[in-house]
Amino acid sequence: MGIGFEERIMKAKQGRELWLKLVDKYHIDNTVYVILMPHNGEKYNGPVIKYLGEFLKKRGISHALLLTQDEWVSENTGLYKNIADAVFLSQEQIEMLIQFYQLYEFAPNIVIASLKCPAGRMGEKLIGKKGLTAEEVVRGIVYSLVD
Repeated sequence: MGIGFEERIMKAKQGRELWLKLVDKYHIDNTVYVILMPHNGEKYNGPVIKYLGEFLKKRGISHALLLTQDEWVSENTGLYKNIADAVFLSQEQIEMLIQFYQLYEFAPNIVIASLKCPAGRMGEKLIGKKGLTAEEVVRGIVYSLVD
């Protein structure tokens, strides 16, 4: 069974507080995209980083701030000029931000780089359908990049 209503509201409030701190500390405004990466590993995060440049170019933005709990991301962000910084958060902090986002889409320039969350997102089930790869699904679902 999932978490209760009151606990979700509490997590969302904590997510809001965290978001406001991040906005202040990293000067987040409409000139930067924030990519929230709730998963670990190259399987999920490799395509997110790979297609980030294409996504930013399409949006007319030069760089992004990554919010992650994945060490793999930190080892690979230096290879990409369009990543301003990678901020490391705990799993709990990431869950708070996602809970806040589910309650209220608080920023137009945030992308939750997941095929499974927020709750109800089922992009992972598309992998393998009609030959779709994980990369293609991430490119289409997370970034809305289609040919």
